[in-house]
Amino acid sequence: MPRLCKPKPTLTLYGNLVQIVQKHSSCLFPAYSTMPFKRHIEIGRVVLANYGEDYGKLYVISDILDQNRVLVDSPEMTRKVESLRRLSLTDQKVEIPRLASKKVLSAKLTESGAIAKFQASSWGKKLAKQTAKASMNDFDRFKATVTKMKKTRAVRKVVNQLKKGSQKK
Repeated sequence: MPRLCKPKPTLTLYGNLVQIVQKHSSCLFPAYSTMPFKRHIEIGRVVLANYGEDYGKLYVISDILDQNRVLVDSPEMTRKVESLRRLSLTDQKVEIPRLASKKVLSAKLTESGAIAKFQASSWGKKLAKQTAKASMNDFDRFKATVTKMKKTRAVRKVVNQLKKGSQKK
């Protein structure tokens, strides 16, 4: 990995002032010149509610009100103002105009498949798994425990056989 070079100071005269202008040589990483963030707050960005009564629901940003609040919308709810602290940005983006109607929004969502893409991602699968686990009843939890114990027992049996085989040699 290449080292970062020290900047070379050069003098520039402006009237009576002498300013030192730092000019970096070309040995800096080219990746540093690009933005490190890939998810931006923009109209059409699909967001996930990460707090409150709507936890786990997907919205689309319809408008940006200020640096802390956005107007979110989805086909099955009315528009509402939501704080950015309660939202997580996803990788999906839908090309919609500002303050798009429900008809346009739902058409663009189905056309782009953003909801399905999110549910197929590891983040979406993790949320689905959490929801399924939270909705389990007592008997379902018991069946899961028994299955886990059987699996652990089978793995332990194979590991012990391998240990015995390696000790005999």
